[in-house]
Amino acid sequence: MSLPRRTESERLGALARLQVLDTPPEPEFDGLAQVAAMSCETPISLLTLIDADRQWFKANVGLPGTSQTPREAAFSHHVLTEGSLLEVPDARADARFSADPLVTGAPAVRFYAGVALCLSDGSRVGTLCVIDREPRRLTPRQRATLVHLADAAVQMLEARRTTHELADSEARVRALQESSAFGVFVTDPTGACTYADARWQTIFGMGQDEALGHGWSRGVHRDDKDELFSEWRTASRGLDPGKEFRVRHHDGAVRHVRAVSRVALSEDDEVTGHVGTVEDVTERVLQHAALEDAHRKLQVATDSGHIGVWEWDLRSDVITWSSRMYALFGLPIGPERITLDLWLDRVHREERESVTRALDEIVSGEGHLDDEYRVVWDDGSVHHLRASAQVTRDADGTAVQLTGATWDVTPLRQLADELADQHELLRLTLQAIGDAVITTDASSRITWQNPIAEQMTG
Repeated sequence: MSLPRRTESERLGALARLQVLDTPPEPEFDGLAQVAAMSCETPISLLTLIDADRQWFKANVGLPGTSQTPREAAFSHHVLTEGSLLEVPDARADARFSADPLVTGAPAVRFYAGVALCLSDGSRVGTLCVIDREPRRLTPRQRATLVHLADAAVQMLEARRTTHELADSEARVRALQESSAFGVFVTDPTGACTYADARWQTIFGMGQDEALGHGWSRGVHRDDKDELFSEWRTASRGLDPGKEFRVRHHDGAVRHVRAVSRVALSEDDEVTGHVGTVEDVTERVLQHAALEDAHRKLQVATDSGHIGVWEWDLRSDVITWSSRMYALFGLPIGPERITLDLWLDRVHREERESVTRALDEIVSGEGHLDDEYRVVWDDGSVHHLRASAQVTRDADGTAVQLTGATWDVTPLRQLADELADQHELLRLTLQAIGDAVITTDASSRITWQNPIAEQMTG
């Protein structure tokens, strides 16, 4: 879904809130412009911001001594209007620009390509553009790279705005750095770092001077280095889906990091560098490990107790069984989709109605599921199962999910039957013997006596 267009006053307001106009050069923006020029193989690259009556350069590669131009003469003004990548192969042959003073005079623009910097609220505040003094065209990869770099510039501008909004408090700035998700880095084709922003430095626990060149690799955990560098060398061109590895800080602290990079290619399809982000995923990794450990312990507990766990999503009518549930019903583990009909089909026919009624009652809120029933396996054997379940309801009180546990009570039923048989045998034996037999409770009250005892006591 496209963002709504903003009025000129709204656009200028968004630009003012960035608090970036007329600020000194900043290495992260200069580095981004340098990457754009390098990727597109142009002598000039500009990160521009369009004010009410001027085009101001936040980053400038190739036009030293120039900080702004009139808005009406700026190619970028047309980019804001069109809202997509604008490419002008030869400005002299384009009626929109042939009389432009930037074309007829210095810097003698012939080729231009620019992408609008569109903020998260839809405001188009400027452009990232590349310029050449000779006619030419970008390759598809160069266009894609320029779009990605423009997205990165927007993120950097908005991150910068947020940072400056919190700059009145050092503690709040520190909190921002710690909570910011991504750090940005730029490398040459060999993987040597040419730039790393503050968030990257925080994540790796080293300063930029220390990170430059291949110094950043000293922070990679030694057990992860071989695999990381091997993947780096063989990474496919284009968008890297991401690598996770560990970094060790100088104080010994270990952090888990996820890095994603984009490969910048020359017109000859040669790698000219990488632009990427890093994210500290330590908390996610630790939480995942904790969940895995909890799942393992639960699995051990349920396996030890021969307990099957199941869920029934009432909205999608999807039933999910644990592996133990399949064993309790004498079935091989999936991939067959579990349905209520498949479930009830294995319940003993004499008890299907009561099981169905119990499920209906718990869903309607009129009862609870704590029931025992028999199931018949495909080999004809009968097994006694006991099940309990809890219902989850939405804000309106509608049942949306059943979560339950089922376990095998067949040995208990067999033991109960055996005890009943032995009790009956003992009763018949005591009735038949010639001696009087009397049983009492703890209060010496007679609870049972055989016929001989009845005759003796009257």
